[in-house]
Parts: sequence; C-alpha cells; structure tokens
Amino acid sequence: MEYKHIKNITGILKDYFKRNKNHSDNILKKPFTDNIIFEPAYRLAWITPDGTTIFEDNVRSTFKRKTDHRRTVLTILKKYYSTLNKKNKQNLLKTFFGDIYNNQKLIDLFEAKTIPGEDIPDGLWGTFGSKEYPKVIKHIDGEIAYLPLYKNYFTRFMSVTGIVRLRLKPISIDNYTPELTGFNIEVHSKLTLSQSQFLREFILLNDLQHKKSVFIDDCTTYKTVLDSLGLNIAPKFNSFGHAYRLLDSKETYKRQLLKK
Repeated sequence: MEYKHIKNITGILKDYFKRNKNHSDNILKKPFTDNIIFEPAYRLAWITPDGTTIFEDNVRSTFKRKTDHRRTVLTILKKYYSTLNKKNKQNLLKTFFGDIYNNQKLIDLFEAKTIPGEDIPDGLWGTFGSKEYPKVIKHIDGEIAYLPLYKNYFTRFMSVTGIVRLRLKPISIDNYTPELTGFNIEVHSKLTLSQSQFLREFILLNDLQHKKSVFIDDCTTYKTVLDSLGLNIAPKFNSFGHAYRLLDSKETYKRQLLKK
C-alpha cells in the first residue's frame, strides 16, 4: 500500500481519539496507580510509528472497555474508505482483507454508514492464502507447510501501518484483584526508535520488568522486539491472560489468605 494511504489512515486514528491527546504529556511523568477508572495508563491502546500514544475515550468498567482494538480498526478503515474513489476503495479492501476483497457482503459493510460498536461478521475477517501474500514455513507432523503470514484484517492492519497494540489491565480472579497487573504489547513490524523509547521508559518507570508483568506478542519476522527494548525479559509462550498466568495469580491470592 502506498505511503500516502498509510499516513492518512494513521492520521484518522490519531484524530479519532484526539480528546485524550493530553494524556501523552503525563503518562511518563509518574508511575500509574491502582485507580483503574481515572488512570490514563489503563486507556493506553496504541502507539504509532512516530511515537504518538493513543488512548481510548473511557473505561466502562474495571475489566471491559467501551470499544476494543478490533472494532476501532474497522471504524478507522471505514472512515478512510468513505474518502476514496472506486479504484482506491478496491485497493484498500484488497490490502486489508486479501482474497475476499470482492465479496459483496464485505463491500456492502464498507459502503454502509458506520454504526458505533459494530463488528465484522464471521467469514469477512480476511484471508491471505493466494500467492500475492507472504507465507510462513511451519513443520506439521513431519511435513512442511506454507501458511499465510496474516491471519485476518487486524493483524494485516498492524503489519502494514506499523501501529502497535497495547493493553494494560489487572488480572481478575473470581472477582478479586491481586496486585498483579499485566502490560501486553502486540507487534507485527519492527519497532521504530520512537516506539522503542516510549515502551522502554514506560516499563522501567513502572518497574514492570521485575514484576514479570510484561507480555509481548512478537509477530515480527525476526523476533526483534526484546532487542529493540533492550530489556532482559524472559520470553513467554502464552498470550496475556492465558492459563499459566491465571494460575500464578490464584497462588498469589491463596498465599494472601493463608497469611490472615
């Protein structure tokens, strides 16, 4: 996709959450607190290649956001789609949805008015199995398989734009909130210097590397995220919130009860 389109899409994302722009000036001034409702760090959602941090508008409850990353990407793509001519509209759908870009249901979805909170129906998330799109080599049952590099429009979006997905949230166990908080970073293209600097400063300011609370989904080709951050963080083979982390949180809570 041409650079002008990537720049325009990134600009729309920044503008979409411009009301929270002032949070960027304060987030690295002091560590975040446990005040989940009012603490800007818990609304941190994206960081663009130029280092702009983007925050969601508000938190509806302790563990559930008003909008999620996936729906935000759909909204941004639809906003940009509405500004394009017919040829560029087709190009956008082909870039982000791959082999199904001519699907009439997908076209109808993008031609329709944006509905707040809408999601893409099953079957329209995009497929990238044709020769036009890159593959990764996997060894399955002794056989070599060439699988699509991109799983859906969401991973394709982050790869093409270089935008990084972020999420800071406490881990809830049976309605209890232990002191454990997780910071998830999902990356699909090499971090820029501006992105690396912010993420490193945020992690160090809040001492997350020692709390073992950093969860990195490094989807880059050469797994370069840890090197870019320059931090000694042990790699984890599960995503944020999966069973091994929940079990760890349960053990922490049990130990707290035994001390009483």
